[in-house]
Amino acid sequence: MFLLDTTYCSKIIDKDRSLMEHISNNVPKDSYVATSVVSKGELVYMVEKSERKEDNKRVVRNFLENIDIQPVTSKVADVYGELKYNIFSKYAPKEKTKRNKYTLARLGITENDAWIAALAISMGLTVITKDSDFQRIKDADNRLNYEEWPVS
Repeated sequence: MFLLDTTYCSKIIDKDRSLMEHISNNVPKDSYVATSVVSKGELVYMVEKSERKEDNKRVVRNFLENIDIQPVTSKVADVYGELKYNIFSKYAPKEKTKRNKYTLARLGITENDAWIAALAISMGLTVITKDSDFQRIKDADNRLNYEEWPVS
């Protein structure tokens, strides 16, 4: 049912009081909650650049061992291609020579968020995020569902 983005993974790892209370009171215990291999990569990167690498590695590893991690599959790649096309159609210049100079980042959307959105769309999951990229993605492709849960 739900796909956590990296921010929400971090907030759960940090045991954010507001988020934990929201989950306890509003998310049924039998709900499917997962994250993506993309968010896993971002969490590992955060550990690698941290000052307390060993402590953080242990905590992140524990989190990742207790949540489903959805991979990027061929189906996800197909959705990503469609999604990226829709984003460029909505936000990039129409003239081909100008459009070719644009990237997702220049359009205000990170590559990682586009992959997370594609994964969620392909699996029928709702992304849990605070990231404004997802509203821009939804405006370009209404197949995406996302929610923002409260955090401290």
